Amino acid sequence: MDRELQQYLIGSNQLVDIGADVAFSYDAWHEMTSWILTTIDSAGPVTVGQFRDRFGTTRKYALAVLEHLDEKRVTRRRDDARVRF
Repeated sequence: MDRELQQYLIGSNQLVDIGADVAFSYDAWHEMTSWILTTIDSAGPVTVGQFRDRFGTTRKYALAVLEHLDEKRVTRRRDDARVRF
């Protein structure tokens, strides 16, 4: 993606760049983070495998999302799962 276009989309809250060459539309990001937090609150810790299966993605992208939330102190890793920070 053209860097200028990417910056425009990020600045207009249409794209969420989480680093490591991974970005999501704002709507997809909101859906993923909402699911993670709702699942943690209702069922307990979320694993990479649960996230991968729920969103039909690869481990690479699932791990990127969860690690980004850890960096932002939304979640934290406990053993092989994520809990709220």
